[in-house]
Amino acid sequence: MDPRCSIDKFVSLNVGSKTGELVMQSRNAGGNIRFAIRDILLIDRQFGLDEVVVVHHTDCGSLTFTNKGLRDAVKERIDSAHWDEVDKIDWGANTDMAASVKGDLEWLRATPLIRDELKLNARGFLFDIQTGEAEEIKLA
Repeated sequence: MDPRCSIDKFVSLNVGSKTGELVMQSRNAGGNIRFAIRDILLIDRQFGLDEVVVVHHTDCGSLTFTNKGLRDAVKERIDSAHWDEVDKIDWGANTDMAASVKGDLEWLRATPLIRDELKLNARGFLFDIQTGEAEEIKLA
């Protein structure tokens, strides 16, 4: 979601040419792959994906709130009849972005919704907003 983080800053892509790659970026607050699963499944079904890359970045806004704090703030603005619905929302709060990338990769590998080839080839990166460098985050 943050415009400071774009994969074209650290991955060489041949986008826009006749032989270019088809790249889909699904952006969301916190970069949580669970929020992108609908788009991944849809694009894979319609066009066929070769790879899933999870990218999170430093200085992320999801580090500035807690799930409970956001739930409480929303509840202050809405009728209590909707509080149960608010309690079910995962707001994507983070405390450690590298751990968040690992968690997304672990979730991706465990979900039955994604094809095995995509699971096995999935990669994760932590993009440093200050340096413009991306560190690959690998599972053990």
